[in-house]
Amino acid sequence: MVNIYEFIREINPGIVGKFENRHKEKFDVILYGAGEVGKDFLDRYDLSDINIVYYCDDDRDKWGKCLNGTLIISPEELLNISSNVPVCVTINEPDEPARKLLKAGIKNLLHRYSLYYLLNLDKLQKVYDLLCDSNSKKVFLGLIEYVYTQNPEIFGRITTSTEQYFLEDIFSFDNNECIIDGGAYTGDTIQSYLDICRGNYGKIYSFEPDKGNFEKLRAMLLELGDAAKGIEIYNKGIYSSSGAVGFSNNDSFDSCIVKTSPCMIEVIAIDNIFMDNRITMIKLDIEGAETDAILGAEKLLKAQKPKLAICNYHLPSDLWTVILQINEFVPEYKFFLRHHNVHSWYESVLYAKL
Repeated sequence: MVNIYEFIREINPGIVGKFENRHKEKFDVILYGAGEVGKDFLDRYDLSDINIVYYCDDDRDKWGKCLNGTLIISPEELLNISSNVPVCVTINEPDEPARKLLKAGIKNLLHRYSLYYLLNLDKLQKVYDLLCDSNSKKVFLGLIEYVYTQNPEIFGRITTSTEQYFLEDIFSFDNNECIIDGGAYTGDTIQSYLDICRGNYGKIYSFEPDKGNFEKLRAMLLELGDAAKGIEIYNKGIYSSSGAVGFSNNDSFDSCIVKTSPCMIEVIAIDNIFMDNRITMIKLDIEGAETDAILGAEKLLKAQKPKLAICNYHLPSDLWTVILQINEFVPEYKFFLRHHNVHSWYESVLYAKL
């Protein structure tokens, strides 16, 4: 059995030691990215005793100015700073910037989740212990290794398939599957399953709250004709309770719930709608609302124990909150983790079955 603390310490011993000693001597770090993520970094990840030495940003208009009282420097200036100070990439999509920094010679590079993970080692250990097969454990360790090295070659080692959700090496499917498709986008999940089942299925209930995506989803179903006879689509989100919530309507794959947004969408809780329906599988790719949706499906999960395919990468805590919440509801589930993108941290999916 791998000890997660020891695993991280072996990957990056300097980071672990300095972080553990931060209450005696502040942990110095440079944040690469002087935008909203960098601005809110300490509060967002509940970090204390961290000293931001510099911000660094590609935007030359920011150079020489200050953010939160800390100087913003250029990438060229960053190269002249001691490599003993770790550089944490505080950008929403950090993979490509991290590649550039590594190529430029920055070696002590961290993902923005790295320090937050050190605060939650007990939860990470629980996740590792719950995973059922060696492939899942390999994926999990690979994702953690990337957080502490930003080495993109890791993705090639942990990606076995770019096809998601309906993995026949994990699940078996019959001709009467009844699937909840949370985050239907424009119909890609529907099409994937129709290709697998060759048109033989029970029901598919697809939810897509983004208006633009939903209209494309509707058009896709019209093109399918009779093949879509068992598919129902809803311009709604899935959440912990039924009602209305704020939403960022981007007409794209990453439209998401934003509680402070003035744009409101209707959401449903699975337990409120489907308790009297036979459900054999739930798929969720809902941009950070996965744990909320699981909370709203507690009764159905306990009663029917459907197959699950749940994205677990949108929020920093998703790597543990998704699996631990499901395990609390249904301890009998067996859990599997797969990564589906050879180029990026994104697209890891937690699978569960009896």
